[in-house]
Amino acid sequence: MRKRHIGFAAIVLPASLALSACGGSGETASGGVEAITVATAPVADYAPLYLGVEKGFFEDQGLSVEFASGRVGTETITAVLSGSTDFAGVAVPPLLVAQGQKLDVSVVSPSSVAPEASHDSSVQLLVDPSSGISSEKDLEGKTVAVNALKAQLELMTRWHLESAGIDAESTKFVEVPFAEMPAALERGDVDAIAAVEPFLSTALEEGATSIAEVDRALPPGAPITAFFTSDRMAKSDPEVVQKFSAAMTQSLEYASQNPDEVRDVISEYSEVPPEVSAKMLLPAYGSTLQREGMESTRDAMKRYGFLQNDFDLNEIFWEQQ
Repeated sequence: MRKRHIGFAAIVLPASLALSACGGSGETASGGVEAITVATAPVADYAPLYLGVEKGFFEDQGLSVEFASGRVGTETITAVLSGSTDFAGVAVPPLLVAQGQKLDVSVVSPSSVAPEASHDSSVQLLVDPSSGISSEKDLEGKTVAVNALKAQLELMTRWHLESAGIDAESTKFVEVPFAEMPAALERGDVDAIAAVEPFLSTALEEGATSIAEVDRALPPGAPITAFFTSDRMAKSDPEVVQKFSAAMTQSLEYASQNPDEVRDVISEYSEVPPEVSAKMLLPAYGSTLQREGMESTRDAMKRYGFLQNDFDLNEIFWEQQ
């Protein structure tokens, strides 16, 4: 399978998206607008944030957004808790692990959610067509690449395998950065990759075969990714948190209704060519934080040994004052 690799190590923001030259809660941009910093990974799950900035939804709330991109998982949580970043988008499992460790995180908004049956799947297991693997049942004893161990993709893959009657313990999971997964698959270093956009559609176009849609393992509407802040900021700047939440709600609702604009903004904030983003299988976006879905995720994490500590799930949710 011949691959054309696309790099995502750096993201260059156009002037229309770089709304603030300074970041951090408490700083004031021109005209009395509050400057905030938001961190995300360069994946389609967080596109509504960028689209909302472009459409002026954050500016309407009196917020000026500076992006801090490239952080993932625990790095993102560390950045928020240290105060170097005000808000961040992250997959749900690291947030639940942080809560289990009594770290002060507050979930403010969902972003991508598990799709309804009528919506495309944007998280799929891919294999090389010459591998002889034709379904998830062939993954017993095989190696699957995920971007982080004991995180969202491994969780969804294990959950999917379990629902298909497969012993996930027989499958080996290894950590491979998203951008390096296609090459690892082509070399035969791994037997399958858990791919997300903007990597999924490119890999499919270049010959990879999909054998499973693992984001359907979660209950429809369950949060896959979410935006959060620190408890410290939620208490010291509740108005800013409320404004961010309101802008995200508007952004997510708009993104759900305007997929072509989502694809356009993905090309703007990343290195994805427009002809690639036009073919992307976009995630489902949800503006309502489904607590029951997060409870299902927490229970699955405990079942697979991702979580060691029990806790009250309600403690993780930011509550509007």
